[in-house]
Amino acid sequence: MMSFGALFDQDSLLWRSLSFAVDVLWLSVLVVVACIPLITVGAALVAGVDMARHLLRGEGHLTGRFVRTFFSQLRQSTISWLILGFSGVLLLASLYVQATPLMVAKIGLGVVWSVLMLWVWPLQAMFSNTILRTWRNALIFGIGKPGVTLIMAATDVAWGALLYISFRYMPQGLPLVMFFGPGLVLVVKVQLLQRALAPYLVH
Repeated sequence: MMSFGALFDQDSLLWRSLSFAVDVLWLSVLVVVACIPLITVGAALVAGVDMARHLLRGEGHLTGRFVRTFFSQLRQSTISWLILGFSGVLLLASLYVQATPLMVAKIGLGVVWSVLMLWVWPLQAMFSNTILRTWRNALIFGIGKPGVTLIMAATDVAWGALLYISFRYMPQGLPLVMFFGPGLVLVVKVQLLQRALAPYLVH
């Protein structure tokens, strides 16, 4: 029978689970804070993906890594974010234009935009490429691996649904969903992507 003291040993399952939960929470806090200026959302997501990768490896100094990645990727990720953000606003605005012949084009552009939003940030964090190559690879992987793309999208939708349910029916649980959500979503996505992209990753 396991002793009470063994439960709090640093190598115990309980201790490692608590440590992992704290790291995920801290990842969420860093990403949320880094997103506050809005223009830095792209850099925050790239840094969040990079931190999640090292978190899953059990490495330390995660805060310093997040900060370094955030600033080193700020220029490229901000350009991508501005383009995707502006085009996203245009796509939303186009929904109010009732033009049936344009519906197919809107759906197609919406799919392309969604694929880019899901794949650009992790690919920028995992590979060193220009913006155009990152976008090209995002479309290639996003369309070529539809299962992975759908699971990532479902993860975002699930978190959004939990936010809505918490806000509507359980407001006392909203802070927990808000602050654990971003980090947990990133960890799930990174774990999925590392398996899907294993042949292309250099360890």
